[in-house]
Amino acid sequence: MTSKISSAKLWKEAMKRNMAVIVLMALIYFCAYPLISTFELQSWQNWENNGMNIRSIHEEVLQFLFYNPLFVSMTIIAAALLGILQFSWLHSRKKTDFYHSLPISRERLFMLQYVSGVCSWAVPFLVNYVLAALLLSLGRISAMPEHGWLLVGKTMLLHMITFLLIYSFMALAMVMTGKIFVGILGMGVFCGYGSFLGALWIAGLETCYLSMRNGNEITSYVKLSPVYGIVKMWERFREPQMSARDLALGLLLLAAVVALIAVVLYRKRGSEAAGKAMAFEAAARVIKFLLVVPGTVAIVLFFYILGNNSAIWGIFGFLFGLLLISGIIEFIYRMDIREIFRDKRQIGLSMFAVAALLIVLITDPTGIDDWVPQESEVESVILPNQLNYAYQMDLTDMNFGLIRNENKTVGYQLTEFRYADKCEITDLDPVFALLERRHIGEQRNELEDDAYSFGWKMKNGCIKYRTYYFDSDDREGISEFIKNPKYLKESAPFLSVKPGDLLYAEVFNASMYDDRYVGVLGREEALEKVDPGAYMSYENATHILNGEERSREDSYRMVLDREQRSQLLSTVQDAILDGYMNSEYGEDMLFFLYVNENGEVRGSSLTIQTGMEKVQKQLTQFGYHLTMPEETSDTAEA
Repeated sequence: MTSKISSAKLWKEAMKRNMAVIVLMALIYFCAYPLISTFELQSWQNWENNGMNIRSIHEEVLQFLFYNPLFVSMTIIAAALLGILQFSWLHSRKKTDFYHSLPISRERLFMLQYVSGVCSWAVPFLVNYVLAALLLSLGRISAMPEHGWLLVGKTMLLHMITFLLIYSFMALAMVMTGKIFVGILGMGVFCGYGSFLGALWIAGLETCYLSMRNGNEITSYVKLSPVYGIVKMWERFREPQMSARDLALGLLLLAAVVALIAVVLYRKRGSEAAGKAMAFEAAARVIKFLLVVPGTVAIVLFFYILGNNSAIWGIFGFLFGLLLISGIIEFIYRMDIREIFRDKRQIGLSMFAVAALLIVLITDPTGIDDWVPQESEVESVILPNQLNYAYQMDLTDMNFGLIRNENKTVGYQLTEFRYADKCEITDLDPVFALLERRHIGEQRNELEDDAYSFGWKMKNGCIKYRTYYFDSDDREGISEFIKNPKYLKESAPFLSVKPGDLLYAEVFNASMYDDRYVGVLGREEALEKVDPGAYMSYENATHILNGEERSREDSYRMVLDREQRSQLLSTVQDAILDGYMNSEYGEDMLFFLYVNENGEVRGSSLTIQTGMEKVQKQLTQFGYHLTMPEETSDTAEA
């Protein structure tokens, strides 16, 4: 009976102590949700009066109420602050003695504090969020999108999971420490330690292994942080075709496990731990080891790279890093850097662990540096842009902005050419045949080899990047691969274009123009009504769009009509499949605008090279005078 009365009193006292926090939370969330929703609703009503599509208004509501990263950040910050406030009494000897003298079990005491913190955030948040949703749905226009209230429920649930995960980690950090400052540092370790280890591992591989350089795997380290899980959960919620349910349940389970660990540790925590940096001496030793070893390895790699791969600088970094990290941790623990050699056995163990890790990186006992996957494990391969550059072709989408007239697309503005940065193919036989020519181990010499980065998309869903080296004086293997028809079909979408998909085509002398282009975007009926534009300076292009005519006898540019571009299409495609490859490039380029198989407008361009006899002949018949390399020397001077 006494325990129940004490529990009720403690609950009331906890909520009273949190009243200032609750009021502050209510004020912040009132400004963030209902107040701003009212102003936004008025703006959206004005948009509707001015002819704004209701669908556009719904998209704005989605961005504001459901997919707003600012509100997610507010939840994370609130969880961390409440975790500190609810368990800060553990760092005061007087308060700890008082609470532990009460006739209540430690488990119940912990849960009372835990739940009161959750309620202090949840009540202001839920009330104001639902009020904002009501305002948006009951206004003069219903700004809530389809299934809006279902989204409201999902959003509140995701905010709750986000709060519980951060709040549980903060509670655990406060239980394991005896000072607030150290508890905040502990929270940082929980959130960033996994990411740091992942980044360090990838950095070590890229430093010591040639095949890992420029491998693009450095970004994978963030996946080991609970914050990454939160970000990924919200990203999946944002994408309609993806489900955030499994990840949300996993994060909720993780929050429950962390809270349970905090309860168990609190039962074992002594009252005398208040005021100490670490509440558990054994945990302090383990945490020091887990921080000293990777921290020292990071400093070794830093000095090794800074010294241009010098072993002497690496040894200096080894000794300096070990002393530096150990000294910082001892200062945090005992506020006395002179205690750096307090535990000589642990320093020796840390030295051994760091040396072992460095030896593994240097000797590569598992053959990571020469790794090539099994063909049965690979779904597709992402090939490097160097292979595409052999044709100087733009094999990817063009960057253009739509020009609309009465809600119909009638034109585009192309602001830059960009070449393919990668292509993904599923025909793996020529890829593995090419890799048989690679240099491995001691055969590699960065000064004499060409490096190509491959991305292996595995059947288990992960992507592994590796860089392979080939003899720069023997391009036979690369040439054979590039000329492979299957590779060309998969790497160049333009080869699948049909005559009926072409929207626009022109040939021009590239040296006569800058990087500004204005032209027409649309299907055949649109092209018949609108001036096709010109590839030239922005000022001249503007005159042309305004109706000023230019003669088709201008040899530096020619817009092809429907019949001409249809005739030229198959000729160009055959030339590409024939594997034309020459060292001399003309100054003339072909540009095609087409609709791909997904109904999207795309552009491709290519340089007219020597050896493309059929293409040259056909363009000459159309009336365009090519400017090939043989004409730009003696002929041009004459």
